[in-house]
Amino acid sequence: MKTPRQTLLDRHRAASASLDRMRSEIIDHEFPERAAVDAPVPRIVPFQIAILWRELFCPYRIGWAALAAVWVILLSIHLATPRDEEALPSRSGAPSAVAALRELRQSIAKISSVPPEPPVEEPLFPPEASRRRVTTKQPA
Repeated sequence: MKTPRQTLLDRHRAASASLDRMRSEIIDHEFPERAAVDAPVPRIVPFQIAILWRELFCPYRIGWAALAAVWVILLSIHLATPRDEEALPSRSGAPSAVAALRELRQSIAKISSVPPEPPVEEPLFPPEASRRRVTTKQPA
């Protein structure tokens, strides 16, 4: 069974579209300046950029200024720090760490009676067979 509210809404639902149309006609007739303002305005790119600027950047000026200040500070710290090549870690790790790791492996091999693996040295350059060869086709 329907509630009285549902019955009332069903009865007047069909009339709502015509009531909205009549309401807008009356408002347009009584207030012609509002009708001109409510008319659709063609959107152009500079207008959209102005809206974006006004809605995105203007209300949050302090936040954007703080973010810019943080970036300036980070850039100045980066430019002020000297680049010391010796301070950068090497590709294979520190020599003392590699030596300590080798000693640890040898001591584990002695305790566990497992033969130690032979050390594998990484080549500085890849072997010739793995290099990509560029071949050019000669016209026939």
